[in-house]
Amino acid sequence: MIRDSNEMITYTGAGISVAAGIDDYATKVKDVSITAAEMPRVKDWKDARPTLTHRVLTGMYEAGYLKHWIQQNHDSLPQKAGYPQSCLNEIHGSLHDPGNPVVPYEGSLRDDLYAWLHHWQERNDLCLALGTSMSGFNCDSVPEAAAQKFLQQPDAVNGMHKGLVIVNLQVRVRVRARGPTSTASPG
Repeated sequence: MIRDSNEMITYTGAGISVAAGIDDYATKVKDVSITAAEMPRVKDWKDARPTLTHRVLTGMYEAGYLKHWIQQNHDSLPQKAGYPQSCLNEIHGSLHDPGNPVVPYEGSLRDDLYAWLHHWQERNDLCLALGTSMSGFNCDSVPEAAAQKFLQQPDAVNGMHKGLVIVNLQVRVRVRARGPTSTASPG
C-alpha cells in the first residue's frame, strides 16, 4: 500500500510522543496517560528526544514514500529526527517557532497552515493516522476525507486512493466516513 502510494501523508497526534516522555494531555482517556501511569516524563520539552516513530517517518520521507506530515503536537520532535520543516505542517503551533505560536483550544488556526492542510487533504492518496484519537478537532477532516475518498471510488480495492491507515493504542477512534468499515482492538 505504501509503495503503491504517490502522495502519502501522515497525520499525527500526541500518542507518537508519549515514548519520549511527553504526556498525551489532550486525550479523552487521561486515566491511561503517562501522568496517570506515573511513567517517566520530561520536565522540559526541549529535553525530549525523537521516538522510533519520528525516526521511521523521517526515514520514509528520505526514501521518497512520505510527502507531507501534519502534526498536532508542538514538541519539535520531527525536526530533531531530521524531518524537513518545509514538509511539516504544525497545525496547532510550535514551541520552538515564535512565528507559529501554540493555538489554545478555543483559538483559531493560522490561515496559511489551514490552507496548506486542505491542500494535502485533497492531494493525498494515502493517509497514515498515527497516535491520534481524532477526537473532533477541525483538522481531523484530513483522515476523515481520506477514508471518504477511498470509499467513494467505484472500485475501492483497485482505486487510485489507497485510503486511511489508523495506528493507535486506544480501542476506539472516531472516523466519520460512510461505507464498509472494520475495527480492531489492541491485544
